[in-house]
Amino acid sequence: MASDDDNMSDDEHMNDEEEEEDYDPIYNPDLYKFVKKVPQRMPAKKTDIYVSRSSSLKMLHRRAVKLLDLDREPFIVIHGLSAAIEIAMDLARDLVRDRKNLQMGATTSTVALVDEYHPLNDE
Repeated sequence: MASDDDNMSDDEHMNDEEEEEDYDPIYNPDLYKFVKKVPQRMPAKKTDIYVSRSSSLKMLHRRAVKLLDLDREPFIVIHGLSAAIEIAMDLARDLVRDRKNLQMGATTSTVALVDEYHPLNDE
């Protein structure tokens, strides 16, 4: 006698496997709220420019120029995380292109990101 699994096509087996991968037995949106935490960082210095996905490249450029020209800072540090890395690199590239005496160096590091699940009730 053939089982139900024997009668299923390969596509149906794949769909079942995909559904199993998406299923999270621990997280229940009726019981918990998912909260993204802000990455921890060192206290910002005057020369630090932190870039986010919503940062305006024009405003970041204006701030960098102010630090370099008006405040006469010898260097600035541009920080970008995840999707903001591209914006940070665009800012650095634009600054180097506009100023012949400016040098750029890139470093990478790993930042631990921790998200939380908060219970919706106090039981």
